[in-house]
Amino acid sequence: MSHLHPNHRWLLILALLLPLFGTAAPLRAQDDDEDEFEEVDPIEAARRLLAEDQASREDDSPAAFFDAAVQTIIEAEPSTAVELTRAVTRLLDFERPKLAQNFFQELLALELDELQMADLGAAVGSEPLRRIANSRDLGPEAAEFGLAVLRAWRIRLIEPERLAQLAERTLNDDPQVRGLAIVELRQVGLEGVAPLVRILADADRADVHARAREALVLFGEPAAQPLFAVLTTLNPVLKQNVTRVLAQLQVAHTGRYLYADAWADPDAEVRRTAQRALQMVEDRIAPTHEARRVLASTSRAFMSGERRVAVDVDGTSVTWQWNDRTGALIETREMPVIAAARRSARLAEEWVRLEPENETARRWLLVCRLQVMKLASGLNARFPSDVAAAIPPTETASTPVQINAALEAALEGQATAAAIAAAEMIEQLARAGEVSDQLLVRGDGSPAPLARALRHGESRLQLAAAAAIVALRPRDGFNGAGSLVPVLRQLVRQGAPRRAVVADPRAYRADQIAALLAEQGYEITLFDDGYKLYRDVTVKGQTELILLAYTMERPDIRRTIELLRNDARTAQLPIGLVATPEDILAAEALAENYGLVTAFLRPRDTAAMQSRVDRVLGSTGIGYRPPEVRKQQALEAIGLLDELTLRPSPFDLRGFEDDLEPSLYDLGLVTAATKVLGQINRHRAQRILVDFASANALPVASRRAAVAAFSDSLARHGILLNYDEIQEQAVRYDQSEGLEAETEEVLWSILDALQSVKKQPALKPDAAER
Repeated sequence: MSHLHPNHRWLLILALLLPLFGTAAPLRAQDDDEDEFEEVDPIEAARRLLAEDQASREDDSPAAFFDAAVQTIIEAEPSTAVELTRAVTRLLDFERPKLAQNFFQELLALELDELQMADLGAAVGSEPLRRIANSRDLGPEAAEFGLAVLRAWRIRLIEPERLAQLAERTLNDDPQVRGLAIVELRQVGLEGVAPLVRILADADRADVHARAREALVLFGEPAAQPLFAVLTTLNPVLKQNVTRVLAQLQVAHTGRYLYADAWADPDAEVRRTAQRALQMVEDRIAPTHEARRVLASTSRAFMSGERRVAVDVDGTSVTWQWNDRTGALIETREMPVIAAARRSARLAEEWVRLEPENETARRWLLVCRLQVMKLASGLNARFPSDVAAAIPPTETASTPVQINAALEAALEGQATAAAIAAAEMIEQLARAGEVSDQLLVRGDGSPAPLARALRHGESRLQLAAAAAIVALRPRDGFNGAGSLVPVLRQLVRQGAPRRAVVADPRAYRADQIAALLAEQGYEITLFDDGYKLYRDVTVKGQTELILLAYTMERPDIRRTIELLRNDARTAQLPIGLVATPEDILAAEALAENYGLVTAFLRPRDTAAMQSRVDRVLGSTGIGYRPPEVRKQQALEAIGLLDELTLRPSPFDLRGFEDDLEPSLYDLGLVTAATKVLGQINRHRAQRILVDFASANALPVASRRAAVAAFSDSLARHGILLNYDEIQEQAVRYDQSEGLEAETEEVLWSILDALQSVKKQPALKPDAAER
């Protein structure tokens, strides 16, 4: 054995460890009848592990220095949750992972419930638990256990009764009691704000309000956001108290939440308090016209994305809301785009409070609220049908007119979700007969908001606008009517396979990317310059993903991106910049200048390609439309075509049968697509149905749907096939002999439908030939 260090530092370690684990307990004797295959006593196992460790290393090894401390831990025979947790963390500190693992398994064997976990957290604190959770030496259960204990302890720390008791102690006459209570409240985080706010809301406790405000000020700048939420209260006493706290916190942008109180609150004392706070925070009291400008511009900036809310490491943002009735301060974690919409709405509310008669302010507030509601309910979900009824008519505008004006304001303010909601509400009103097609005509001849929405880059908005226009049943043309059919064509074709476009001046590299994308289920179109890619994407549409080589030459990569971003049809498409290791830093710097652009290293295999694609598509957030959503949009677009083919309209549907044909090969779309083809008074429509029904390799159910639609077409329009095509059908039937009975039945059904029509005149078409 090597000699002890002359300073005998290990004695100090022993002295520190002994109080933690107590004196050594006697060994547990093994019963005579104990099964020889029972688990080994953990203390015996620990001793054996220590002996093995000592035998496997040199006497002068640095690890030998801690042998005495480790021996003390083992001989203390830790058995309770607290003792075992401390033993595990100490052994990890002494770099004895096997011994730590031995005691950690004993800790798991205790099978602690939520209450016991909370007790453990309170006893040992967060540091040992995080040490366990982050350890790689303890196995996969370590992270789960450590986080579970921290969670249980956290739940106990923020129990309302406990927080209320701490808040009351902050009012104590004893400065030491008061100080300790404030420390404990701050330790739990912003949950400690609410009980103090409730004290400030009680007008009968004015004598202790000063101490409650003092405690809130000690929370510092983080307390500002929840306190901004509390300012929505109708309680003048609470509002004055919170305003005084905010004045002391001196947080930037506090003035936005004080302008309306300073100038428009009905309570004179609230106005005076807010004005004094503004003087403290901004060194002046902004006049109303300046306050209006700040509130309007800031609200619009949060809506457009020019200003952004704070984002946590988990990708979420925090929103605070105050419930005046229950006295609850509610923290909500949600996607940043929803949090930004709520911030925009809050500032719009302040604007309306400042200028309640301002029609522009009230309209913008409606836009903000629609944005929040639509984002929260989901862009792919239908907007609730009862919202329109909650928008009462005014002296100057009916409910439909207000919603139409909100749609226009949403388009101008880049509030896409609100525009979708407005268009969906117009459709609901139109189908209920509460609005006419006059919404599509403007006195100055400019395109109406619905027509403008058809040219937006977001397909959900295009579909909502198209549905509203079809529901309005226009009989005459209007400015922008020509955009409806191209939108429906694009939406119908979304049911086709996922499409990606790749541009790289080096063909072999483009081929490599295309091969990897094909394995992800994409149909790929390759280009060697950006101009060709831009023309293809804007003309064909239906593109889900754009990948550009950072080394683009014609035009250069910056110009290519700007072409795509400055066109409404492509502004929302996600773009991936494919770079080499030499160019990746420059590519990432370029990507930061544009929305929905992600730079990444050139992938070498399928897994890497999938990871890159997920990153690029993930940049769109809730704007991403997965395949099932695109298919649903295609189905809805076919449904709109169904309506248009059954009545006169100003829209030219000629050639739509070719757009519908790909949908026949999708089991989710075939029934709807065949039905519409049967209603189109065109030779090409009948030919597509006959050829599809005659394809023996296709599902019988789909072919039968085509036969039914063909029979409907014959009844509506008569026989549009020529003599040779009818003869060809007869030959097909003759050649079906020996095939499955179902195939023979389908082919005979076609001939039977043709024969039946020859015996009776065709029905008068419901609409002129498209």
